[in-house]
Amino acid sequence: MLDKDIEKTLLHIRPGAEWALSNGVITWLDNKQVQPTKEEIEQGFEKYTKDVTEKRNALLEKLGITEEEAKLLLS
Repeated sequence: MLDKDIEKTLLHIRPGAEWALSNGVITWLDNKQVQPTKEEIEQGFEKYTKDVTEKRNALLEKLGITEEEAKLLLS
């Protein structure tokens, strides 16, 4: 998993927690929340990507456009 994916996942599963990340190594700095396990991070990433996909699809449906049309609008 890339650092950016780990970062997004940590923000999603442990909002407000304090941590540092470098080359895939998490240094947990938070005293209020427990550091997630590798399994929690992997499951959290799956849930995060599912949530993002669902929100994107709902927005596209609300706008009445396809993903391809959205990409054209953003290019």
